[in-house]
Amino acid sequence: MKADITDSECIEQLKKEVTNKYKSINGMILAAGILEVKNFKNTTLEDWNRTLEINLTANYMICKALVDNIIACGGGHIIFIGSVMSKVAGYDLLTYSVSKAGVAHLAANLALDLLNEEIYVNCICPGFMNTEMYQKVNQAPEKNINWIHTLAGLKNKFVRIEDIVNLIYFLINQQSINGQAIIVDNGYSIR
Repeated sequence: MKADITDSECIEQLKKEVTNKYKSINGMILAAGILEVKNFKNTTLEDWNRTLEINLTANYMICKALVDNIIACGGGHIIFIGSVMSKVAGYDLLTYSVSKAGVAHLAANLALDLLNEEIYVNCICPGFMNTEMYQKVNQAPEKNINWIHTLAGLKNKFVRIEDIVNLIYFLINQQSINGQAIIVDNGYSIR
């Protein structure tokens, strides 16, 4: 299903499609995001608003639209895909880092708000992944030299997608971890 996740009417339509297709919804994984590589001086208000709208506000709106369905099933799991950049500063990643920090805090606050509903909410914070988004940024290394330099010295620069999938599987099959931002970054954040 495709939808403009920044449009509340599209989210309502998405909700109708999901609830018509599935009898019950006991969880969701929210992984949408964009990456704008700009420093503070070059970031416009439009850049700021667009990144926050897609990376943070859309997650809130989707949860708001579907959480009652999870409650009706007796609980479940919400997993956000954040970023290690929510925990560490990065060159030229202002809007991305701030928006992903918001996602981590959204997860923690929802976990607290939904505690009595038996809904477990967590945020996985991957390090660098060799995704289409990363490849796009990497196409102009001269523009992003400070950012790419941060990967220097890491034996395994990229987090494997299958490791994120395995963590998602683990999280949806447990009832003890709640409200956490779990970093999976091959040691990037400890340097």
